[in-house]
Order: sequence, then C-alpha cells, then structure tokens
Amino acid sequence: MKLLKYIIGILMLGTFVSCEDFFYTSVKVEPPPYKKSIVVNMYITDNDSVLRASVSRNIGALEAVDKMDLLLYDATVVVKDETGEVLGVMDTITPEQGSVVNYSLVLDSAFGGNGKCFTLEITHPDFGKATATQIMPQKPLISHPVYKLNGGVDINGDPFNQVSFILHDQAGEENFYQIKLLYKNKQEGYTCPIDIDTDDPVYARSYDYTALLLQDKTFEGVDFPVKLKAYYPDYDKGEENGDIINQAGDIPGQIFVEIKGITKDYYLYARSLQRAENAEEFGLFREPVPVYNNIENGLGIFGLCAERVELAEKEY
Repeated sequence: MKLLKYIIGILMLGTFVSCEDFFYTSVKVEPPPYKKSIVVNMYITDNDSVLRASVSRNIGALEAVDKMDLLLYDATVVVKDETGEVLGVMDTITPEQGSVVNYSLVLDSAFGGNGKCFTLEITHPDFGKATATQIMPQKPLISHPVYKLNGGVDINGDPFNQVSFILHDQAGEENFYQIKLLYKNKQEGYTCPIDIDTDDPVYARSYDYTALLLQDKTFEGVDFPVKLKAYYPDYDKGEENGDIINQAGDIPGQIFVEIKGITKDYYLYARSLQRAENAEEFGLFREPVPVYNNIENGLGIFGLCAERVELAEKEY
C-alpha cells in the first residue's frame, strides 16, 4: 500500500510539473484561408436626400492594416429601381473623421420608394460585380407617444421615465422594427439619444446600443403596446451641461420617438453584429459569431428602412 501511494505521488508530481510546459508552450497556428472580397455597407432611409456607402476590401485574420487603407475608390456604385433604371452613380468622397463612408449621392428629393424594390450594384476591376436587393418597407403606424416622468426604479436602483405608444402592425407580412428615443435641446439646438431598456424578451438590442429591435412574430397584424424604460442622459445632468433635468426630474427639451420599419436583412445583420461584439468581451474563450451578410459576390449589408419620428407628450 505504501509503495502504491508513493507511485501515485510521483505521477501526480509529474502532472503538476508538466502543467508549466502546457501553459507556456508556443503553438504555431496557420491563419485560415479566406477569399478576397469587396465589403459594402449601405443603408437607405426613405427620408434620405443624400445616399452614403462604405466600399472596402476584407483582410485575413492575422493581417494588421489600418481600416482607412482598406477603402476602395475605384468602384462603380449605383442604385437601381425595380425597372432596372439607374437612380444615380455615387461619387467618391473623403471620409469625415471617424467615418468610413467613401461614396455619396445627392438626390433632388427624399428617396421614398415605400413598397418598391431596389438593387445596389458595385462593380470593381479586382472583385467583379457585387449586388444586393431589398424592398423598402412601409412607414410604421403608431399612436401618439407619451413620455411619463418618474416611471419607477429598476432592480439596480436607477430611476427611469417611461415611453409608451401603440404600434399598429400591418397584417399579411413579416415586419421588423427599430426603436430609439431622442432628446432635442431647444436652447443649444442639438439632438442626442436617450438610453432605453425593457424586461420584455420580445425585444433585442441592436448593435447601436441606444436602439432596440422588434419583430412581429408574436403580434402579427394586431396592435402591440410598446412600453420602454427611458433613462436620463448622464452627460446632460445638471446646470453645468445645459440643465436639461430640473430638480423635479423634468426634461424641459423635446422628446421624440424614432421608429423605423426595417428589412429582414437589416434586422438580422444588426442582431448578429451585436452578438459578435458581445462575444469579443470573452477574449480567447469566446465562440465565434458569424456576422450576417446579404451581398452577393461580396460581404456586408445593404439595408432599407422607413422612418417615422413623433413628438412625445410629457405626462407628469
């Protein structure tokens, strides 16, 4: 028995000693092969009078390249209507600071096109032709929104207001929405988003953390009551930063509900990108999350949305 314990002890010691080699051994891993592709990101809202797009190329997993060096300026970018007529050829532009938008087209009026089909077509000498087709959604229909002050306190002890309205979902089709809450400072003339949240699992967080996504799978064709928690903009509290919140918790500026009817591809891309960004927080222990793509012979997203912005009535 003593001999057996001695042998087991020697084996366990060898195991612990070998752990150091395990944690510090370098393993050379070849990066996975990838297909060189054009990458396109373009969203069109029916209210837009200027169209914008980002056209670039992809890179390998271990390549270190500045994102601005990936932009392509020798592509032909056009948007066609359902008859195949070209609405305009986009011009190359110099991206603004912090932006990767390098193509633009100024329209004579708002884009419109609700219920109609549009195709984005990009042709590049190195990557050939990439395309994507979408149908512009109809503008969402909602009741007059109400912004209720002092709506309650959440589980973290943070006070919130409440925004509520009725969403009139159109029957006979699959609908997707994006909801944001905006504050407009009348004195300073700027507009900023207000953080919103909900405990209702029917909503999903968009890659834009200030927006929530919604699909009508559980309320197709009926009126759906929207009730969301609205939090004070932390950077605007107090007299030093514009005094938008007085001692009573009131916000003297205007509150707007921005709701968009979005395409299914727009919805799926926004959800997948948000999941991928969340996965990044887990570092080496994360599971890869594929980002949704609807560009044929390329990568990226072409999405359409119909926007409605309504002033919310304050309720004390």
